[in-house]
Amino acid sequence: MIVPVYEDEADCASSPNPLPNSGPISWQWFTTVNRANAQVMKTLVLAHVIIPPSRDIEPSLYDSPEILSKFKVKEVLIRRFVASRMRD
Repeated sequence: MIVPVYEDEADCASSPNPLPNSGPISWQWFTTVNRANAQVMKTLVLAHVIIPPSRDIEPSLYDSPEILSKFKVKEVLIRRFVASRMRD
């Protein structure tokens, strides 16, 4: 699941394209996704894509693949602990 994170909150407010999951993740959302994930016995991967401030990006980079070097990605792997499945 991709979770966009803006380094600059002003960019989030002024973005012409609202991104899904760009706001804070609630515990209710997280537990719902986690429970659905446990039913199919898969690992949940949260990919936090950190979007750099627009003021730090040169306009010429917008049409170039080099812009990807400005972004950062952090992965978080989540497995739900189910005691009955973890027994020896």
